[in-house]
Amino acid sequence: MTVTGRGVRAMLAGMVVLMLAWPVIARQGPMYKGLVAGVSTLEDTVRVLGRPASRIFRGDQLVCRYRLVSVAVDTKEKKVVAVRITDPAFRDVNGLAVGDPAAQVFARFQPEGGGRSAVDRVNGIRYLLDGDALVEGIVYTAPGAD
Repeated sequence: MTVTGRGVRAMLAGMVVLMLAWPVIARQGPMYKGLVAGVSTLEDTVRVLGRPASRIFRGDQLVCRYRLVSVAVDTKEKKVVAVRITDPAFRDVNGLAVGDPAAQVFARFQPEGGGRSAVDRVNGIRYLLDGDALVEGIVYTAPGAD
């Protein structure tokens, strides 16, 4: 067998694995640096983002705060339920970022909360808007958490 033949086999095997795994990958939802609400754990959060600047308990949730992101973990289920992103360099799956005008969000999603937010229900994303009509935060939520 030639090197080319092995390469083709490896490529075909990789494509088969990806096709079989795609339904699982697609159901996970959007991610921030590998963290997926409803899938990732506290251990995943610390492994990916490091030690949080602070940790606060709110009811059944532990909120780990970092400089540009906060991660809420359900203490009973041991899963991340929300990832609040304030990192202006991050663009989400819809191509939106912190600092973008609210008009860009409202062009795609209906305003809620008196125009202070909008929700992408397909992907489980809430856009938080400030008084200057700019995106101040992007929140990825676990299915059923929003």
